[in-house]
Amino acid sequence: MLTACPLCHATLHFTEGQMAKIQTSLDALREGKVLKLGCPHCKQAITVDRKGDPVQENEAPSLRRPASQIEPPVPPDLSWLGSGDFEAREIVEDVPQVLLLVRDEGLCRVIGDTFSDLGYLPVSVQNVENAMDRMRFESFKAVVYHTVFENKPLSEAIFHRHMAKMAMSSRRYIYYILVGPDLHTLYDLEALCLSANLVVNDREVPKFDFVLRKGLTDYEALFVPFLSAMREFGKK
Repeated sequence: MLTACPLCHATLHFTEGQMAKIQTSLDALREGKVLKLGCPHCKQAITVDRKGDPVQENEAPSLRRPASQIEPPVPPDLSWLGSGDFEAREIVEDVPQVLLLVRDEGLCRVIGDTFSDLGYLPVSVQNVENAMDRMRFESFKAVVYHTVFENKPLSEAIFHRHMAKMAMSSRRYIYYILVGPDLHTLYDLEALCLSANLVVNDREVPKFDFVLRKGLTDYEALFVPFLSAMREFGKK
C-alpha cells in the first residue's frame, strides 16, 4: 500500500477503512489493469498496479499521452483519501458497484464475473438485513435479485417490495435485474410488471454476458434521453 506520493513525495495517511476499500478495488482489477488515485497534496494522478505499487511511466508505455493528443480531463478529486473525515461508504466513487442477492454460488459467480468485466465491483450479501443496510449507506448502480433468495413468493419478498416501492428519484438510477426459474429472459413486459429493468431465467445465466449487454443497450436507448430531459427540467 502507498505510504507516500511518488510524484511530490508527500506522506499519505489512510484509515483502516480506506485501506480496506482500496484493497477491494485492487483485488477486483483484471490482469494488466491499473487503478488511479489522486494525490491530495499535488493533485496529480497516482497510477498503481494490482499489488498497490506505483507504476512508473516507463513501466506502462501504453499510458503515455502522444504530444498531439487532446488534453484529457483532470483526474477526479480524491482528496478524501488523506482526510480524517473519510467514511467507509465513500469508497472509490468512480467504480460502480452491483449488489448481488444470489445464494447459488455458481449463478453468483457467473453474474459477478460478467459485471466485473464491465468495470463494476460486485458486492455479494447472504441475507436481506445486510442487503438493506448496504443499500441504505452505499450507492449501487445495479442490483441483481434471485427470486428464491428469501424462499417466499416475490410479492411477499421484503427486498423486492423495497425496490418496487423505492422513490423514483433514487430508483431510476439503479438497474434492477430479477433472475429466477420462472422468468422469461428479456421479456420487457414481464420486467415492467415486476418493477424491474431486466428479467433472466436461470437457464440463460450461462449466457448472462450477452443477455446483460442486450438489456443495457436497450435501457440506455430508452432511458438516457429521458434522464437527460429530466435534468434539463431540474429533475434528478
